Amino acid sequence: MGHWDVLSIPQTTDSISLRSLQSQIPVRKQLRFLPNTAIFNPRISFPFPLPPGINRHCKHTHPLFFAVSSTPTREEEKKKMKVKPKSGRGKVGLNVCLDHHVEFGEHVVILGSTKELGSWKKQVPMNWTEGGWVMDLELKGGEFIEFKFVIVRKDKSVVWEGGDNRVLKLPQGGSFGMVCHWNSTGETVELLPLSLEEYGDRVEDDGHNESTSDALEVGTSPFVGQWQGRTASFMRSNEHHNKELERKWDTTGLEGLALKLVEGDKSARNWWRKLEAVHELLVGSLQSGERLEALICSAIYLKWINTGQIPCFEDGGHHRPNRHAEISRHIFRELERISSRKDTSPQEVLVIRKIHPCLPSFKAEFTASVPLTRIRDIAHRNDIPHDLKQEIKHTIQNKLHRNAGPEDLVSTEAMLARVTRNPGEYSEAFVEQFKIFHQELKDFFNAGSLTEQLESIRESLDEQGVSALAMFLECKKSLDTAEESSSILDLIKTMRSLSALREVIVKGLESSLRNDAPDATIAMRQKWRLCEIGLEDYSFVLLSRLLNTHEAMGGANWLADNLESRNIGSWNNPLGALIVAVHQLNLSGWKPEECAAIENELTAWQEKGLFEKEDGKRIWALRLKATLDRTRRLTEEYSEALLQIFPQKVQMLGKALGIPENSVRTYAEAEIRAGVIFQVSKLCTLLLKAVRTSLGSQGWDILVPGVVSGTLVQVENIVPGSLPSSSEGPVILVVTAAGSNIAGVVLLQELAHLSHLGVRARQEKVVFVTCEDEENVSDIQKLAGKYVRLEASSSGVNISPSSLDNHDADSVVKNLSTNGSSAVEVPGPDDSAGLAVKAPYSSQARIILLADADVLTSGAKAAACGRLASLAVVSDKEKIETAGLEDGELDKLCHQLQQLISSLQPPKDIIDGIMIVFPGNVRLIVRSSANVEDLAGMSAAGLYESIPNVSPSSPTVFTSAVSQKDATMAILVQEMLSPDLSFVLHTLSPTDHDHNYVEAEIALGLGETLASGTRGTPWRVSSGKFDGLVRTLAFANFSEEMVVSGAGPADGEVIRLTVDYSKKPLTVDPIFLHQLSQRLCPVGFFLEQKFGCPQDVEGCVLGKDIYVVQTRPQPL
Repeated sequence: MGHWDVLSIPQTTDSISLRSLQSQIPVRKQLRFLPNTAIFNPRISFPFPLPPGINRHCKHTHPLFFAVSSTPTREEEKKKMKVKPKSGRGKVGLNVCLDHHVEFGEHVVILGSTKELGSWKKQVPMNWTEGGWVMDLELKGGEFIEFKFVIVRKDKSVVWEGGDNRVLKLPQGGSFGMVCHWNSTGETVELLPLSLEEYGDRVEDDGHNESTSDALEVGTSPFVGQWQGRTASFMRSNEHHNKELERKWDTTGLEGLALKLVEGDKSARNWWRKLEAVHELLVGSLQSGERLEALICSAIYLKWINTGQIPCFEDGGHHRPNRHAEISRHIFRELERISSRKDTSPQEVLVIRKIHPCLPSFKAEFTASVPLTRIRDIAHRNDIPHDLKQEIKHTIQNKLHRNAGPEDLVSTEAMLARVTRNPGEYSEAFVEQFKIFHQELKDFFNAGSLTEQLESIRESLDEQGVSALAMFLECKKSLDTAEESSSILDLIKTMRSLSALREVIVKGLESSLRNDAPDATIAMRQKWRLCEIGLEDYSFVLLSRLLNTHEAMGGANWLADNLESRNIGSWNNPLGALIVAVHQLNLSGWKPEECAAIENELTAWQEKGLFEKEDGKRIWALRLKATLDRTRRLTEEYSEALLQIFPQKVQMLGKALGIPENSVRTYAEAEIRAGVIFQVSKLCTLLLKAVRTSLGSQGWDILVPGVVSGTLVQVENIVPGSLPSSSEGPVILVVTAAGSNIAGVVLLQELAHLSHLGVRARQEKVVFVTCEDEENVSDIQKLAGKYVRLEASSSGVNISPSSLDNHDADSVVKNLSTNGSSAVEVPGPDDSAGLAVKAPYSSQARIILLADADVLTSGAKAAACGRLASLAVVSDKEKIETAGLEDGELDKLCHQLQQLISSLQPPKDIIDGIMIVFPGNVRLIVRSSANVEDLAGMSAAGLYESIPNVSPSSPTVFTSAVSQKDATMAILVQEMLSPDLSFVLHTLSPTDHDHNYVEAEIALGLGETLASGTRGTPWRVSSGKFDGLVRTLAFANFSEEMVVSGAGPADGEVIRLTVDYSKKPLTVDPIFLHQLSQRLCPVGFFLEQKFGCPQDVEGCVLGKDIYVVQTRPQPL
């Protein structure tokens, strides 16, 4: 059974903890709860300086980034030297930071007594950073304000700080920063001035062992900005041995590669030994099948080293930086070798991209026997004071040349801030040389800005590359200069120039690294790789700014209004941005075929416009919605992969290595927020909201209408055992994946209406709806554990609290069996309604030709196919079965029974008989046919397996009939084709029970896509039986089609191909869709007349021919 998200109403008033399901909640919902915020990603240099006067290490374990706001914060080269107060006359600029972390998916708001603080009524959101929650305010000077911080949980419930209201007396004017702590409402908060003049007055310099965290005024690089290790201090003698902190390791429960890494860390005090531990881990896992685990552990470990959370110390040895560079080159080669392998998974590519920025450079100047010698000359200059010379020598020079580590860049940047603080205090020649050394050291740590990184590869680019580089740098410079006044067109232009440059670099990296490649070539390849990753990071900034601009223009409502007035030109920019954004994922190696198909579709719909004969505006919106839903699935799969990769390993390694709990808890969240995938998700959500508004949709889709009441319970799957054992009475399930006592279901993903799951829901009269709107889902989840009423009709869907004593008479409770079906009385063989027929079990297997099949001997499916065959004689049409049934999730006992049955083989004469009926190398499909399925009162859709693409010489799939008390089982063997399209028809509209319409769902390739509940939507059309009117209800967006390769073996396997709907006639050609619908409608109507009741018809299209492969009574 497929993996779905569902909401259901259980038969109990007991609630289950949604927090306990946190790790199981789909990634889309996890993204939904992430506040809108720009994120600082330290992988490439987009500096924003720490506001002067703020000591990021004062009273905190982690750094606090005060420059983060809802506007983009990773712009490179942005006001490096100054922090401008934003407050006007009589106004106070206040930068507020709450040094506190919350659970994954929660966020923090502030409420207070002034309008700017929401007047105690409106929540004012704060922005997330790795160091805390921040916001900027402009308040009236001289006033008292009261406020409190509030945590907003995933279900939108709130948790207030304990204690009295916080009270703050504001100065008359100026700009200030303050740091607060959760539940410390009585703490004394110091307002720290942010203007340069006030900052200069606050800095004290005693010249000895000076704490430099207050001195980071100048050009704080991201590498240093993300630092969470020891505060740099200036020393005049070798005091490094006194700086080591006591570390503790806990290897309890560790095993395998994680244990190997932690044990290696224990004996690796300095940086180069830690790099060597990573190298050994990667090399040792290449042939062991543990490659992904080794990569994950290495990525986590290296990031914690680069942020200072795993400290590096001197160990008494002397290892110059060239040793680190050599190890880095070996690691890089291993990573490139893994990336070029054909069996490398998308998850491995994703993790490798996170390792690259953590490695030092191995350019020739750093692999030289004595690298980075400039600092030695600086430390012996005669134009600087003796004390300063000693501090440079002992703090930087000696440490760097004995045991280099990331902390050396932190110290160097702190020293640079100090010597440039007061212009003229030190000689210009000295300052200039120190700046050059700082640039060299940044280059060694690969910590340069994006512009610096790109300039470093200019000489290696061809003419096309140089042109692309020049265009991007020109656009970027113009954009950075314009800052917030930049237009959408400028942003789009810069994004396109970024894509063009990144394509050049990615193409240059496509060829594998030769074993005999010279060192210089490998070093330049590392620079190319970092530039490519840095460009992806910068696209995050551009998308963030574009989203903010669109929100300021009116967001989704503005787009919907423009579509309503048929002005779709306003959609060009956001669609163009989404195309470029998806292309970034493509260039990063994440499901490139899927990304390319989405890019093509979005481009086609952008160009196509509103030129449809059938309600062009609605058709354009439906077509676009299908692709946007597909795009959102792509982002969820990416985020889900991250959440599968990191949290467990982060928790395990964090505990073992003594990493602070906050860093462990926020690791995966930070990876999601800091990636371009986060902005793609936000942009996709904006456009989907606009499309739904224009279509009049609230994000609901109704499969089975009705009214039901019960207790709302969230579960991961609808399978036996998914409900709490205490559940009694009707329940409404909110399911994250698609029973017992289920009265209603809310599925949190799209689903084909005529899938097996939908058919069984109608059979059991279970009210069934799907919901894709984030706000609706959030509102529903607040009702978890409560008794509610679910109403689903053509007018909409409503879920509201209800009284247990007054629930509706029409709230029917179904006592479902463990396989999801209700008990059905088995009538006699003369039953005219065609329900289950008793038949004695026969141990004598035999072949029955289709024309001789009846319910008694062969089951309802084979009997129906026999009747279809007789109808085919009249209509002179051959009917071929192609649709497959879904695989259910079987419990352990069922699995054992399945293995037992699979071990049986039919007699040789049975196989010989089949080969007589189907001579040659024909491909077959083997299906169940029983007297307890495909009946008017019991469809049992999807409960039994079908095996496509088999050969008569594979006897294990032709198992004998199995007696299940009064049930008998036969198998139906038919020739198999590879259809162009598969379809399911319901001759009675399943949503409003209108007898005048046939509703069809159509998918590419085999019918398994439709039947099994694969995530996505099919083409859905409604056709009038009498007037021929065709109405398009939905466009297909399944990512893949299932086909059988004619050249491959008949081994029961199918091939999955990525679909580009911009090239499919059913999507782009309305005439083709109408003509096919008008051909399918008479087929369904004809079968309804012949079988005497509404029919559930399965079939396929091959060329110009339509094949009906199955029909059964439609569940009503």
